[in-house]
Amino acid sequence: MAIPVQNEDITVLIEGDSDNVQTLPDGSRIMISWDVRNCAGVYCLSFPDGRFYIGSSAKLRTRLVEHTGRLWSGGHRNPKLQRAWNRFKTIKAMPLLYCRVEDVLFYEQLCMDRMGPHLNLSFLAAAVNGTQESREKLSRSRKGFRHTADAKARISATQKGRKGRQQSAEEKEQRNGKMRGVKRRPWTEEEKAAIAMGMRKAWAEGRSRHVG
Repeated sequence: MAIPVQNEDITVLIEGDSDNVQTLPDGSRIMISWDVRNCAGVYCLSFPDGRFYIGSSAKLRTRLVEHTGRLWSGGHRNPKLQRAWNRFKTIKAMPLLYCRVEDVLFYEQLCMDRMGPHLNLSFLAAAVNGTQESREKLSRSRKGFRHTADAKARISATQKGRKGRQQSAEEKEQRNGKMRGVKRRPWTEEEKAAIAMGMRKAWAEGRSRHVG
């Protein structure tokens, strides 16, 4: 069972919650609800332009501090979050709901489906340490699911006009230099058979969809 926090689409309640604004030496600001319990739940990282990220953890407070620390140091693994931090130097980290550890994937996916986060790399909850029970709950929650029109519009807005970063001439030369003279090892017979089988299966599935 989840203990909720108030949001426009999801109801969640946290008692004794108060924001602590931490101003760092470089003038950047991190706002974390330090009263949040260090237990399992779903959280949100938001920026001044309204874009946000949704995640889950077995230890919320620890995870929020970890996120903000990586952003401040410039080593976050999510490039969307890192770019947003580099732009605004201000982030608000807050819990959305508390739940049992085995339910974090289910509720994370529920929040993502309802709210349409802008900064997640995937729209599927993917906690590596999720239990079999939580995976089954997540699977059941996704069957027959369709995004709402509002969620589709938010997802579409985040994707419009996106372009990959153009590599400089120096980067291209460095990349090519690493590959010059490098020879790929030959495929083994097992690898060839596996690739051929996969291609035949993909072709058969595509043909059946086309015929249907």
